[in-house]
Amino acid sequence: MTTMHKILVGVLGAAAFVVVVSFFCLSLANARLRVQVADLQGRAEVCLSANEAFARQAAQQNKAIAAMKTDAATRRERARQAAEAARKRARTFFEAAARLRTANPPGDACRAADALLTMYLEDAL
Repeated sequence: MTTMHKILVGVLGAAAFVVVVSFFCLSLANARLRVQVADLQGRAEVCLSANEAFARQAAQQNKAIAAMKTDAATRRERARQAAEAARKRARTFFEAAARLRTANPPGDACRAADALLTMYLEDAL
């Protein structure tokens, strides 16, 4: 065997050794990565499940908020109508009180009523 041939065999042997060691190292790395991928897939499934639960809860809360807004608008309209009806009724009573106050019955029979109406109108205004 010539020297050149020996060098070539040595280089090829070293290259084969490097390939075998590299394959072994890559196999170990691959095994570790597969474990990590499996772990991450499990975590991703947990995250997806939590996200779906959150989305369901958010949708439920959004429906509840929409219902509350509708109820609030209905109550606000009823309150507005009740306040308007109360203002009209109060106006009617004030007008009736004003008519009674301007009516002058004969004698002193209604002096107490007149004083009471005057006091009531002054307090209300």
